[in-house]
Amino acid sequence: MFSGFTNFQRTLFFIFMDVVLTSISVYVSFLLRFDFDIDKQYLDDIIYMISFMNVIKIAFFYTGSVYKISWRYFSFKDSITIVYLSI
Repeated sequence: MFSGFTNFQRTLFFIFMDVVLTSISVYVSFLLRFDFDIDKQYLDDIIYMISFMNVIKIAFFYTGSVYKISWRYFSFKDSITIVYLSI
């Protein structure tokens, strides 16, 4: 699937997908917390939390070399690294 892409393009794709999925998960968590009725006063908190979580996640994953893992040769050690960085 990613054979025609450079490593830089592949890394940008994975970072973009992490941002999208993290943003959706934070928003859904706020929806669940407030029973799908979020007051306007919490919108700034949602934006702040989405920004904060994305920056932290990308920083940890990038420094942990998660974006450089070859998924073709994914091992148990790599899965432990991802779990460790996610916690």
